[in-house]
Amino acid sequence: MKPEHLADEILARTVSENITFYKSMLKNIPRNEVTDPYWIELLSFYDKSNPSERELIVKLMKQVSQDSIASLLSIIDGSGYSELESELKLSDNSGKSFQGELSDIFVKKCEEDRI
Repeated sequence: MKPEHLADEILARTVSENITFYKSMLKNIPRNEVTDPYWIELLSFYDKSNPSERELIVKLMKQVSQDSIASLLSIIDGSGYSELESELKLSDNSGKSFQGELSDIFVKKCEEDRI
């Protein structure tokens, strides 16, 4: 698998699909069925917000997701700071290494997704 394809899949499955899910939950979940204290508080805040603020909440969720995944990928691909000593090697199907590239490719895909 090419690193660009992997980054596309990670972005689609862990950011885009989750944001779509959470956005739907914020709008559609029956408030009287919610029992989780976190969701009760979040939905209360969301319901008190105006449309612009609601969009900002979703944008913040997306940004936090992207930043967290980029940080994780930088640890995995060896480009970010970590005290872990790892022998993890990343390569495509042809055996070409993409060590140190995955987090950068992911961040680029996220920036393209904003356009």
